[in-house]
Amino acid sequence: MQPLITPSIAQWEEAGVSLANALAKYLDLCTSLGTKSMEEGARPNDLVERIDSKLTSLHSTLDQQVAQVRSVLSETRNNIASPMHRLPEEILAEIFAHVIYSPNPFICDGVTEMEVHLLKVHRWVYRLLAVCSRWQRIVLGQGHFWSVIPIYRPRKSVNLESQDLYNKYRQAMLVSLERAQGRCLDMAAVLGPDIPRENFDVLKEYLPRARTINILASRQDHIRCVVDAILRSPNLNSLLELSIYQKRAHEFYRRPPQDHDCVYDLPSSGIAHFNRLLRSVPVLRISGAHMHWDTLAFSDRLTKLRLQAINFGNDRAMIDCLRDSLASATGLRELELVSIQSLYSTPEILTQLSAEIAPISFSNLESLLLDDLYWNTLLSLLNAIASSPRHLTLRLARHSQYINFPEAPSRTGGPLITSSIAQWEEADHAASLANALAQPPLSDPRNEITLPRSHLPGDILVEIFTHVIFSSPYQDVYDGVAEMEDDLLKIYRQIHTLLEVCTYWNRTLLSRGCFWYIIPIYRAPKPSDHDSRELYEKYRRATLASLARARGHRLDIAAVFGPDFSDEDFDILKEYLPQTRTINIVASEPSGMRNVMDTIIHSSSSLLELSICQKQAEQFYRRLPEVHDSVYPPESSDLAHFTQILRSVPVLRVSGVHMHWNKLVFSNRLTKLRLQAINFGTDRAMIGCLCRALVSATGLRELELVSIRSFYTTGTLLSLGTNVARLSFSNLESLLVDNLCYNTLLFLFKSIVSRTHRLILHLTQDSQRHNYPGISYRRDTDAEVVRLLQGLLKQTPVHTLHIDAAIDLTPNELGQFIDSIPMVDTLILDEVKFGIKRCHILERPENLPDEPFPSFQYLHFSRATIEDMAAFKSMVASHCQSMRKVVLGGHIRIPGSSGLHFYRSGQDEAKDKEIISQFEGIVPEFRLTDSDQVPLDFQHNAWQLW
Repeated sequence: MQPLITPSIAQWEEAGVSLANALAKYLDLCTSLGTKSMEEGARPNDLVERIDSKLTSLHSTLDQQVAQVRSVLSETRNNIASPMHRLPEEILAEIFAHVIYSPNPFICDGVTEMEVHLLKVHRWVYRLLAVCSRWQRIVLGQGHFWSVIPIYRPRKSVNLESQDLYNKYRQAMLVSLERAQGRCLDMAAVLGPDIPRENFDVLKEYLPRARTINILASRQDHIRCVVDAILRSPNLNSLLELSIYQKRAHEFYRRPPQDHDCVYDLPSSGIAHFNRLLRSVPVLRISGAHMHWDTLAFSDRLTKLRLQAINFGNDRAMIDCLRDSLASATGLRELELVSIQSLYSTPEILTQLSAEIAPISFSNLESLLLDDLYWNTLLSLLNAIASSPRHLTLRLARHSQYINFPEAPSRTGGPLITSSIAQWEEADHAASLANALAQPPLSDPRNEITLPRSHLPGDILVEIFTHVIFSSPYQDVYDGVAEMEDDLLKIYRQIHTLLEVCTYWNRTLLSRGCFWYIIPIYRAPKPSDHDSRELYEKYRRATLASLARARGHRLDIAAVFGPDFSDEDFDILKEYLPQTRTINIVASEPSGMRNVMDTIIHSSSSLLELSICQKQAEQFYRRLPEVHDSVYPPESSDLAHFTQILRSVPVLRVSGVHMHWNKLVFSNRLTKLRLQAINFGTDRAMIGCLCRALVSATGLRELELVSIRSFYTTGTLLSLGTNVARLSFSNLESLLVDNLCYNTLLFLFKSIVSRTHRLILHLTQDSQRHNYPGISYRRDTDAEVVRLLQGLLKQTPVHTLHIDAAIDLTPNELGQFIDSIPMVDTLILDEVKFGIKRCHILERPENLPDEPFPSFQYLHFSRATIEDMAAFKSMVASHCQSMRKVVLGGHIRIPGSSGLHFYRSGQDEAKDKEIISQFEGIVPEFRLTDSDQVPLDFQHNAWQLW
C-alpha cells in the first residue's frame, strides 16, 4: 500500500530538498573559496575577516536552527508514534480516572488528609487539561471528572487579598458544578474560621443530585450552617452517604459533654429535621461532632456507620446511647467504633462482667471494627455485645493499656486485657481475633508458613533481587576511587545477605548467573605472611566463586589494585576474557595498569567498555607530562597492541592515565568517551591531541571532559585564532565540560566549530583560574570571571549549567551570566542563598524583552538557603509552562509559633510534606533531599563502577 502524501508533507519534503541543494552548493563554494578568491585578487586579511564573521554569526545561527529543526521533528515524531495517541478515548478516560482519584500515598492525620486529597484531585484534573487538546477534550467532555465539588476554606472578603482568594474558591466550585454535566455529585466542604452563607445557597438547586456530602469544620455552628442549607433542599433521595467531622480540642475529652457541645441545642426547631437527615442516609460517618444521642433512632436504611472520636460521657451512657439508637438499625452491616471515649464509672467492670448492663444486639451485622479504645471502653463494649458479627477486627493501641478516669488515664496491664478477651470468647462470642494480639511465639511460625516470599515465582524474585543488589548506593560525599569500591562491596554484601535469608532465596540466587556476572578483584596483595595469605585467599575465593556461578553469562570485571598485588590474580581470567563485556580497572601506579593490560592485549576479547583509572599524585598536575609517565614507553613492543585495544572498544573511560596521545587515533566504533584528570601539557598540545585522536571517531555520540588539565603559556591567547586546529563532531549528541581551568575552557570552546550537540557545562573554583606550569594558579575575581565567561559563552550554546559553591556570584552577576546563555534549560546550583532579588533574577518575565530568556525545565538546588519561600515559588511558577522537575535540599525559612525560622529539609517529615504540597500545582515533580546531601554532579573526582 502506497503511503499517502498530503500537501503539507509534500511542502515539507520539497523544502528539505531545497535546503539540501542549497547546502551542497554552499559547501562547493566554501571548498573553492580560498583558491578562486585569491585568483580574483582578494586581499587575504579581508577574506579571513569575512570568514571569521560568518563562523561567528551565520554558522552559529545555522547550527542553532538545525538543532531546533531536529528537536521539533523528533518531538513531532515521538508524539505521533506514541501509543497514547492511538488509545481509544474510553481507555484514556479509565486511565485518567485512576490517576485523578487514586488515594494519596502520604500518611496524613486529622484535617490534612481530606484537604490534601481534595486538592490533589483538582490539581490532577487541571494538569491533564494542560497536556494536549485531545486530553483536554476528554477531561472536559466527561462529567465524572468534575463530580467532586470543592467548597474549600471559603472566607468573607474583608480586603482585596481575601476577596481574590474568595473569588478563586467560588469560581472552582461553580466551574465543577457546570462541568459535571448532570451527574451525581460528591460535595466536599472544608470550612475555615469564617464562612459566607451564600456559598451554600448556590448549592441548593444542586443538592437533589448530591450522592455524598463530606463536611469538615472546627465549630458546630459551621456544621449547622451547612446542614441548614441541606435541609432546605426539597429532595434528598439521591444522598447515599453523609460524613460530618468536627475537630475537637484535647480538653473536650477530659470531661462529660454538655448541651452546648451539640450541633443543635435543646430545645431547637432544627433538631428534629437534623435527626431525620441522619436517619435517612444508608452510610453515615461522624467524627468529633456531638449529638443528642438519646433523641436519635437510626432506621433500617442504615447499612454502614462509623463513629470516630465521639465523647459519650461515661461507660454506661455510651452503652445506653448505642443500644437505643441502633436498636432500629436492623439493616446495619458494618459498624466501626474508632477512638470513641467514655469515662470509667463502674468499679465492678474491673473484676467481672457486669450483669446490670443491658445487651446490644445486631441481627445482621457482618463486620465490627473496634479501634484505639481505652480499656474500660473496650471492656464495656465486649460485655454489652450480645450477638457476634461474622468478622471482628480489634486493633489495640496505646490507649488500650489505660483506664480512662476523669482526672487522668491510669495504666493497666496486658494480662488484664487478654484475660478479659478470653472471658468474652468463653461466653460463646466466636468472633475472629486474629489481629487482636500479635504474640511472637505464635506469630513467628505462622509468618514463616504464610509469608508471601515463599509463593512468589522465581522470575519475580529475580526482578526484586536485581533491584536490591544493583541499585546505586546512597550518593554521599565520595572522592577518588572510593565510590567504585563502595559500590562493589555493597553489591556483594547484598548478595550474601540475601543468601542467608532462607533456602528458597539461596537456591534462586545460586542458580542465576545474572547475580554473579560482576567479577571482583579487590585489593589482592602478594602473600608474604600468614595474615596477608588469608586475605589473599579470601579475595581469590570471591573471584573464583563468581566465575563459577556466572554460568556462561557475559562478565563485567572490576579490579581495584593497591600498591602491591599478585599478577596471577589477573592471569586466572585469561580463559574468561572472550566472554567479558566490560573491564573497570583502578590502579595507583603505571606498572600496575601495565600488568593488567598485558593480560588483556594478549588474549582474544570482544570488549564493549573499558574503564581505566590511575590515581595520580597532585604534583603530576603541576608539571608537563614526561615519557616515563606513560603506561607504555614509546619503544615498547606492546604499545601498538595497547593502542589497538583502546581504539576497538565502543565505550572508553580514562582517568589519570597518561598515554602517547600523538600516536592514538580512535575509530568510528567509539560512541562514548570520558577523559578525566588527564594532563595534556600545554593548551595547544591539548587541542592538537584531541583533534588527532577524534578526527576519525565519526560515530562518537557522547564526549565527557572532566578535570582535564592544560597549561597556559605566554602568548598563546594572542595566537589563538591562527594555526590552532579545529574540533568538529559530525554526530555528537552530548558534550560534558566539567571542572576545567579558564585557559583550558577558552582554548576548547574556541576550537569547537560544531554546535549541534547538547552542552553540559560545570563551572567550579578552577574555572576562575589560569593554569601555569610549576607555579600556583592565577585567580580572577568573580566579576572578571563573569565578564570573561560571558564573552566566551555568547557564541557557545549552553543547555545545562552547573555552578559550584566556590563561585560566589551576586544576584546581578548571576543574572548577567544567565542572560548570556538563553538556551540553558537545566540549572544546578550548590550552596546558594535565595532571597527576593536572586529569585527575581531567575524569574521568567511575562512580557519578554527583545533579548531571549531561558525556559527552565529542570532545577536542582543542593545545600540551598531559601530566605523567601513566596519569591522562590513565584520564580518556579514563572517557568511552569516548561518546568518538569525541581529538586531542593537545604535550609528553608517557614513560619512558626514564634515567627519565621529555618528548618533543614529531610529532618522533619511533616514539614517536608507541607513544602512538597505547596508545589503540587506548579511543577509536575518536586523532590526534597537532605539538607547536606551533595549530588554526584559536584564530586568531580568520583570514579564510578558503571
